[in-house]
Amino acid sequence: LFERLGRPRHVMAPMVHGSELPFRMLCRRYGCQLCYTPMWNAALVRDDPEYAAFVIKDASCPDDRPLIMQFQASSGKDLLAAAEIVAPYVDAVDLNLGCPQTCAQKGGYGASLMDNLPKVARIVKTAAKKSPVPITAKIRVFRDDEQA
Repeated sequence: LFERLGRPRHVMAPMVHGSELPFRMLCRRYGCQLCYTPMWNAALVRDDPEYAAFVIKDASCPDDRPLIMQFQASSGKDLLAAAEIVAPYVDAVDLNLGCPQTCAQKGGYGASLMDNLPKVARIVKTAAKKSPVPITAKIRVFRDDEQA
């Protein structure tokens, strides 16, 4: 994937309410070579056409490539469905395993998934088997090796 994305050296990480299209384009103007979208909800992309249209619009600029779209998801089926919908607009899809917010803990996504690594493996394997784009995962590093 790294080669396919042009071996980017300057990467803009995903930021909630901070990495929408206008900010990504500003970052690209100053040398960013690979950008991530904000974290979107995979199940809503699958189930809500208006939400999906909003997410796709944020990823529809041809000058905003390569681009990785990040999702919150608690099932491989949700992640796969979202990946299939956004595939024409992105170069890869990323599963967020780093969000520490309370909403992520309550919703069973983000960093809370790191407490159940077999579930993470199932989500990624399910999505990656049939996804039209590569699947990546953003992780949060554990404070202590015993948790890994």
